[in-house]
Amino acid sequence: MRQPRGSMKLQPLMRRGDFHLPLCYNAFMPLTDDLKVYQARWATVNAFVAEERRNASLELRWQQLNSAYAMAKGLSLLHEDPSEAGVIERWAKLKEKAASQLTEA
Repeated sequence: MRQPRGSMKLQPLMRRGDFHLPLCYNAFMPLTDDLKVYQARWATVNAFVAEERRNASLELRWQQLNSAYAMAKGLSLLHEDPSEAGVIERWAKLKEKAASQLTEA
């Protein structure tokens, strides 16, 4: 059957064994070696990121937390929790009571 003019025949996806040696330097590397190299590369990246997090200042972490909170609020991901409001009210009462006891003493 003849294909219509201007249409292209789709080539099948290349499989692992379809690569030519000059085009792929690791064509003969077993898959497990590929995975080990990939995992080692990402382990290095993760170690670098962890070191950056350890060395980050408190001010930077606070800014990042505020940014994450603002983004969640902007995306309407934050929901009021009625039990949380009750806890905040109880802490406020305890704080007032403690403050009044300190001024009386």
